[in-house]
Amino acid sequence: MKKWLVFVVGTALLVSCQHGNREQEMKTFIEDYVAAVKPLEKQANLADWDASITGDKAKYKEAADIEIKLTKIHSNKADFKKIKGFLKENIKDPILKREMEILYETFAPNQGDPALLKEIIEKQSAVEQKFNTFRATLDGENVPDNELKDILKTETKDMTKRKLAWEATKQIGADVAPDIIALAKLRNQLAKSLGYDNYFQMSLALSDLSDNELVGLFDQLDDMIRDEYATVKDEMDSIQAKKYGVAKEKLMPWHYEDPFFQEGVAPGTVDLDKFYAGKDLAAIAKQFYLSIGLDPDTVLKHSSLYEQPGKMQHAFSTSIDRGQDVRILTNLKPDAEWMDTILHELGHAMYDKYLGSGLPYLLREPAHSFTTEAIAMMFGRQAKNPEFLKVYCGVDEKKAENIAPELYKSMKFQQLAFSRWCQVMMRFEKALYENPDRGVDYFNTLWWQLKEKYQLLREPAGRNNPDWAAKIHIAIYPVYYQNYMLGEMLASQFQSYIATNILKSDNIRQTFLGENPAIGSFLKEKVFAPGARYKWNDMIKRATGEKLTPTHYRDQFIGGSEADQ
Repeated sequence: MKKWLVFVVGTALLVSCQHGNREQEMKTFIEDYVAAVKPLEKQANLADWDASITGDKAKYKEAADIEIKLTKIHSNKADFKKIKGFLKENIKDPILKREMEILYETFAPNQGDPALLKEIIEKQSAVEQKFNTFRATLDGENVPDNELKDILKTETKDMTKRKLAWEATKQIGADVAPDIIALAKLRNQLAKSLGYDNYFQMSLALSDLSDNELVGLFDQLDDMIRDEYATVKDEMDSIQAKKYGVAKEKLMPWHYEDPFFQEGVAPGTVDLDKFYAGKDLAAIAKQFYLSIGLDPDTVLKHSSLYEQPGKMQHAFSTSIDRGQDVRILTNLKPDAEWMDTILHELGHAMYDKYLGSGLPYLLREPAHSFTTEAIAMMFGRQAKNPEFLKVYCGVDEKKAENIAPELYKSMKFQQLAFSRWCQVMMRFEKALYENPDRGVDYFNTLWWQLKEKYQLLREPAGRNNPDWAAKIHIAIYPVYYQNYMLGEMLASQFQSYIATNILKSDNIRQTFLGENPAIGSFLKEKVFAPGARYKWNDMIKRATGEKLTPTHYRDQFIGGSEADQ
């Protein structure tokens, strides 16, 4: 995922506004603002990076302390009043107007009580530290996430071991659930003080979305996918039942490879991991991006790619300075999942690296968090592309052709499963912020009700654990997960445009995105370079000729057969 420096939380920002031209006054305000925040943002990002790769408590505190300084700037009420006044003007310069809109969205959530904002930052930092340094216990020993995932991916005989490994992936939940409930209440307190019903509504509103718009879109996706997902889920269950020697009606959550079932199961005999075994994934990813005119070399040199003690186990990409210092964090192992991950994170990184150098500081960021997710997801999908395997893993042409239908089916399984998982996450977070006073037990129950409804999973008998709290996004990246689904939709829209208009191909289902610099040129010019110059739907229309639509996602993954590419 893309890691954003989140300001949830005033000392006055001293600005010396010149008399005369009102737009010049705005420009001076922005210049003074950037001079104040730019060095602090870089310091905060560096401290957060050091904390993430070392687990050093002092670095976590340093990052939190700098965030508090930044939020003091963004919580200044006099400056916010000035921004609102500027926006009432007839601003003729479109760049200046957009900068002012972004300043409004940055300052607005920070207009609450400074003590409350400080409390939110400190509590969130403490929870993040728990996640980053926690190691589950299995058979009396501490084990990293990768080891638990390996058991769920490879253990086919010992179902007790699978169950224990699955339960171990949820152990962190009990530690952090009360903290997450407390954070939800604090975030709601902030949102209500700013005139919103709750934090869920506020977060969407300040990113050019409404809760009704989002729920309506997810309802459409539910209607579009529900029946086909039920068919696919039944097929996946047949595969898993045979694989583990369990009756279909007795399959439990630990009979799937992903601990949250956010990914589909492999539909057949193609073992993708064997194609990546022994391979240098970073080298493959570098070669791939270079082949389309995007150079990840400096990013990789600044990055942390492999496991080490205390290091964060969740991959991310970060821009340190809104310039050329862009980094990714991964814990690479030579398998298909990590091939997807490094392609994904480098997708974020390429977006950041190629933001227009002529853009003002405030516009040197993606148009929206889900637009960078779209790029990352589009490229991550390439790990399951037959042509990608042929070009970068040495799979011969006949083999690639033979496995292509199953690879598409695998991607379809993955996408439909992920779509249902996103339904769970969005609806759970909506309920959490609508009434966090319901307490842990209520949300334990709601979690499994949603998983049964949307993912068609069975709740383990008698289980009353905060399994929901084991998902780091709910704690640290609140009201963000919907961006992944919006990103998947946009990834399909970008891919369809590239296939049709650049590659002149009707293969929109397994489009190979490598070995063609025109792809990189399109992305640099139409998606990356504009940065936040345009609002997200305006950028999408300028790039693809139409606003965001689920049509291309439907065309890529719903209906037809794996052979109908």
